[in-house]
Amino acid sequence: MVKRLVWGVAALALLSGGGSQGAIAQEQQYVEVGEGLKGMPMYLDLSSVRGTNFRVVQQYGDGIGIIEVAAYCREKRLFTERVGIYNPKGEVISEDLERKEGAFVPGSPVSEAMAIVCKYPPKNLSK
Repeated sequence: MVKRLVWGVAALALLSGGGSQGAIAQEQQYVEVGEGLKGMPMYLDLSSVRGTNFRVVQQYGDGIGIIEVAAYCREKRLFTERVGIYNPKGEVISEDLERKEGAFVPGSPVSEAMAIVCKYPPKNLSK
């Protein structure tokens, strides 16, 4: 279930720790899809959706974490393509480029993001 739609600067301030030069551009749009391990909100980055590939972002310390996912909607399969952690300046702190299959767990943030991406055509997701 989509909890709420978050637009522009509010999402930027939250996800980049308030820095004006964070790793996320101000014009992107986000949909909250759940909470991560430490109770921090996770967001589907609507501007990243390409077919059934998308990004989920979350505040990570004073930076952000980004998970790039490839979804196979009919099979309910998810593959993590890349995981990156960035400091407030947008510089990579840690990166994992290994492709890994993850479990589709209803209610989890990545599965909720997948449900949105699979339900709506990409042209209807941004603005």
